[in-house]
Amino acid sequence: ASAKDLEQRIQYLEDMEAIRDLKMLYGQVCDQGYDPDKLAAMFTDDAEFILVEKGAAQTSKGKQAIRERFLLMPQRIEFAAHYFVQQTRITIESDIATASWLMWAPQTLAGGQCVFSSGIESDVYAKVNDKWLIKKTSLDVLFRAPYGNGWGNVNLAPPPPRK
Repeated sequence: ASAKDLEQRIQYLEDMEAIRDLKMLYGQVCDQGYDPDKLAAMFTDDAEFILVEKGAAQTSKGKQAIRERFLLMPQRIEFAAHYFVQQTRITIESDIATASWLMWAPQTLAGGQCVFSSGIESDVYAKVNDKWLIKKTSLDVLFRAPYGNGWGNVNLAPPPPRK
């Protein structure tokens, strides 16, 4: 392989690791109380955040709207421990990348109810000034099941279509 080929391969691997690190940091900041400024800094100025739960979609467009979304999160979720498991390969084409993650999160909702939550996050990333940021994230919630009852009797959402 030529020096240029090796350089491109190394850059690709570094980009994949930077995207994984960004997703890990995103989960950590969510778990530490949803700091709206830290989270908004992980998104592009024109980013989009879509939450789909029980067939209803909530969309926040732009960094400020996403910041406001996270500002309100502690009122909905008192505690969370997010686990993101990569389900598909991170695909990088120039300065745009895509990835899909399985989200698993034990949570305490406002009011004290403990639940297990699961969903699929489909992300688009953009490299801006040599830094990877989230351009679009779409979380399709598969279920929220009360702790102790399992999810056997919970109506599960159908899996989202593959993109």
